[in-house]
Amino acid sequence: METGLDVLTEIGGDTALIHLHLPSRKIRNPGLRALAEQRVQTIADDLQLTTDQLGDRLVPDSGLDDQGSMTLDYGPRRFVVGFDEQLAPYMRDETGKQLRTLPKPGPKDDPELAEAAYRRFTGMRKDLRTLAADQIRRFEQLARQTHAFTPAECDERVATRFATAAIPPYRALSLEHHGWHRAPAGFGGLIHHLLRELPDGHTVVADLAPELVISDIGESGDQRIVRVRLCESAYGYEDPDEALSFGPLDAVTASEALRDLIGITSD
Repeated sequence: METGLDVLTEIGGDTALIHLHLPSRKIRNPGLRALAEQRVQTIADDLQLTTDQLGDRLVPDSGLDDQGSMTLDYGPRRFVVGFDEQLAPYMRDETGKQLRTLPKPGPKDDPELAEAAYRRFTGMRKDLRTLAADQIRRFEQLARQTHAFTPAECDERVATRFATAAIPPYRALSLEHHGWHRAPAGFGGLIHHLLRELPDGHTVVADLAPELVISDIGESGDQRIVRVRLCESAYGYEDPDEALSFGPLDAVTASEALRDLIGITSD
């Protein structure tokens, strides 16, 4: 599987992007899924695509015409498939009558045409379920309030805007429901950092004070996020001097990370 991902990455271009994108959404193995996501990002970087441009490139046409519909030929019968705003399919027969489902091929239909058309529809519908979820998330993201690191934070390579907010320990750990995880416990079983690993390999680090006591989280006391910084990888989080500028972060990734932190530090 990894060899196949490498071959597609070498090929590059829009076709490779689409073929890599589907595994990055469907593979159950977390390691392979992350690998596919990294390969998608590698090709996107080579093509110099922004996050929004990448999202547009990853929308396959699924065999639809310019009107966003598909004609299925059964021989003596034809059906037109269209899609609503949620990308759910609807069908009409040749008279324009709307159908609840696409009819299965019958004895009077051309066996080859009808079977091929029906398989085409079922395959397209399966792919569109994944596509619809991804695109609807994109549209929802556009409707959300967006957040960004300030120029000063980018220059100083650190954000301290959350340092005054006292956060109950379990509220701090609620970040784990949004793609963050605890750094390994240090001496005395203390957790000093929460990490959010990014598809491109970088990691957003939230430094905690005083610290979380792994043996008794509830007794750790209120926490403060004294610093937020960007590291080269998940392994360089312990040294604040190795922080990178937030500038290269794409707008969506930065907004999502800040949204999570604002969510736990706001009253």
